[in-house]
Amino acid sequence: MARIFVVDDRADSRDYLATLLRHVGHDVAEANSGSSALFKLRTESPDLIFADILMPDLDGYGLARELRLDPSKSSIPIIFWTAAYSPESARVLADYCGVDFILPKPSEPEAILAAVNAVLSRPPRKVQGPSKEDFEREHETVLNQKIFDQIRELETTTERLRESESQYRSLFEGNPLAIWIVDEQTGRFQTVNEAAVCLYGYSLEEFLGLSAKDLIVGDESTSPVADSWTRVAERHRVKSGGVIEIESITQRIHFGRQGALLQLIDDVTQKNEAKRSMLESREQLRLLGERLRSVQEEERTRISRDMHDVMGQNLSALRLTCDWILKQIPEMLPKEPSSDIRRMLNSSIVAIDEMISFVQKTAAELRPGILDEGIGAAIEWSATEFQSRSGIACHVELSDDEAELDTARATEVYRIFQEALTNVARHSGASSLRVKLEHEPARLGLSVQDNGRGITPEEANSRHATGILGMRERAALIGGVVSVSGSPDSGTLVRLEVPLASGAAA
Repeated sequence: MARIFVVDDRADSRDYLATLLRHVGHDVAEANSGSSALFKLRTESPDLIFADILMPDLDGYGLARELRLDPSKSSIPIIFWTAAYSPESARVLADYCGVDFILPKPSEPEAILAAVNAVLSRPPRKVQGPSKEDFEREHETVLNQKIFDQIRELETTTERLRESESQYRSLFEGNPLAIWIVDEQTGRFQTVNEAAVCLYGYSLEEFLGLSAKDLIVGDESTSPVADSWTRVAERHRVKSGGVIEIESITQRIHFGRQGALLQLIDDVTQKNEAKRSMLESREQLRLLGERLRSVQEEERTRISRDMHDVMGQNLSALRLTCDWILKQIPEMLPKEPSSDIRRMLNSSIVAIDEMISFVQKTAAELRPGILDEGIGAAIEWSATEFQSRSGIACHVELSDDEAELDTARATEVYRIFQEALTNVARHSGASSLRVKLEHEPARLGLSVQDNGRGITPEEANSRHATGILGMRERAALIGGVVSVSGSPDSGTLVRLEVPLASGAAA
């Protein structure tokens, strides 16, 4: 294989070429400048020279000319590869100096090896070096053109930097959010925008005498900053002594060749106050709703008791009176026709019986007395009543070990069950349903599964589904959760989960 001399002032370029050429079997020597290469070439005659153009003290053109002036070296082929010159701008003087090939940096390994093989396969040729006057004239022309190109490129780069600086200033200074840059190690402010000055009340000079930690209230500390944007919530003290709540977004950057943190500060004091006010209003509404339901249940209980005790007793007494009068008619009216009176009394007794039945039914609906016997008995009774009214078959499965719920919890569970039955009758189109009441040490579970059309997710979560919303609100009052799901194949499932403290209700 060939002996190849690589000349380049950049070590990474020499390493790249040397590794590639050695990989295919060539013997490689290196030099880091044109003058160093000339010194080594006094004792060596390589088969090929690979040279950069732009090098200190002696560039590639000067090296090529010196070799062409030496009769013993004039036939050594030369390949230029360069990032400073385009092949077109370098070609005239390169041809003048007898350069065989020009490659741009970077070049693919295949292109480099193809150029090496093409040059080595040519027969040796002696090249007459240019005269000093001609070389200097052409060399000066190329260098002047290069200087002109670099000046133009520098002007373009400078203009881009000005545009970038203008955009940066526009984004930094004109941003409505407070923005600052702090030293990553010390936390001291490097610069802040006008919005930060307005928000905190410190001047730019005062900011530069502080660190970000000086603004933090209490023992709050920022989280570690990742390479991506990091969001942190803190409380900061402003110059007037007031405290604001902020959310900061932080990103690692380089500022003045040092590690720094760019932070965007959003004042969320009013937003948080509004959020707290809204949560407080929600809690007040929840407590009001809870109180209204409590009053409603108390009123239902009172009305149920009055209907059962007062109206029921009075109607029963009235019926007994009618029975007594009916029996006394023969003695009271022995000689008068009594058929019309008997008929009217019998009709009144029937009406009284119907009224008694209505009072008992209404009192039970207001608050079933069977709740006093346990939630299981109340659910079983209500399911039987529902089946008789609706014609929908009800299958009830009760836990052997029933939880003893307090009155408030038992009432809410019972009302949720009633609403579930009402929804089945109104919307499901079901022919049967299955009710299951489960009791575990830490929870009470109630499920109502029908075989109807199945509720859709949109219907289950609709704001207009007042029945479902009511069940969920009632469940929340006792710390429970109601879930509603359905499908055309399995119907609708309403599931209530109620936590029990220490294995039983309070």
